[in-house]
Amino acid sequence: SICIDESAGPATALRVLSTNNPLADCPVHGRTITGGTVRFEVACQGSNAAKGSAEFQLNRDSYRGRIAMKMGGKNMTMTEHQTGRRIGPCKPRE
Repeated sequence: SICIDESAGPATALRVLSTNNPLADCPVHGRTITGGTVRFEVACQGSNAAKGSAEFQLNRDSYRGRIAMKMGGKNMTMTEHQTGRRIGPCKPRE
């Protein structure tokens, strides 16, 4: 589970969720929100770095989308599909 802070904007928590993924901590660029669709690019720093593009459909209590990634320095692409639903408010940090 992830906590989406609604005050920070609707797309702040959409990111690569799979473990051991080179895009997990890379910066997001070119974010656009049109209606309920969020699109953005992810680009890591350095030569042969991984990059990707994402598109998510946001609803009031759920989201669905994908992040298509080109792994840096390799002739390989990967797509992560995500779905999520609201299960309640975020728990306060201790």
